Amino acid sequence: MILIRHFSFLGIVIATIISSWCNNSLLFYILQKNKILILQKTTIHNLIKLLISAIIMGLALYFLAQHFADIFKQESLSRILTLAGVIFSGLVIYITPIFLLKTKLR
Repeated sequence: MILIRHFSFLGIVIATIISSWCNNSLLFYILQKNKILILQKTTIHNLIKLLISAIIMGLALYFLAQHFADIFKQESLSRILTLAGVIFSGLVIYITPIFLLKTKLR
């Protein structure tokens, strides 16, 4: 409720993200402690590679959004096409490090 007063609907989003991470962390801890979930080294390495790819994509999309900020303010077809291009670029930027890091996908 504190976040909602200060950040409006963004407070709900932030609170949901925080609670889901807390829930996931506790669930992971309990499953590991009870030896129900045992992660292999390859799984951990793949998760790290995916995290690296996600960080690279996030940074690239941040800079692309900054670069095209003026176009995003327009009300035209160029705005839609630019957004589609940025989304497609994000996909390519995410998939490229996955293949370069030789991430094993099932």
